[in-house]
Amino acid sequence: MPKLPTIEKIVLVGLIPDPQRAQNQRINNCLEPIVDELIQPYHGVRIPTFEFPAAEVFCAELIMVSCDNPASRKSSGFTAHNSTCVCFKCNRHFTPLDSTNKIDFHGFKKSEWVHRSCGKNRLHGEELNNTVTLSERKHL
Repeated sequence: MPKLPTIEKIVLVGLIPDPQRAQNQRINNCLEPIVDELIQPYHGVRIPTFEFPAAEVFCAELIMVSCDNPASRKSSGFTAHNSTCVCFKCNRHFTPLDSTNKIDFHGFKKSEWVHRSCGKNRLHGEELNNTVTLSERKHL
């Protein structure tokens, strides 16, 4: 799939066919229609939008991940539900609401985003790998 300059929307779809270990055929029956529908969007589909009436190219891809909820957030680029740095695109930190452990998302304006960069992400990853104690990791 070609690398796009910006990704405006990402949709994560969960598929849980059975509370126990699902049989392959059961999973295949669920996935087959999804895969069939994604063949054309994988290569790109031109769809007119309000901003681009002449049509914009949209691509879609099916990626399989099997994990519990906390791991699904991490694999999708999100942090924990109570994190103050919840955006995977920018470095905006949010504050907890007074007298609660809930996060205040007020004032989240896309025009004020300070975008993350590959270099800074790598630097933060190296800093995290160089920590010795759990308290240092939590502080980062």
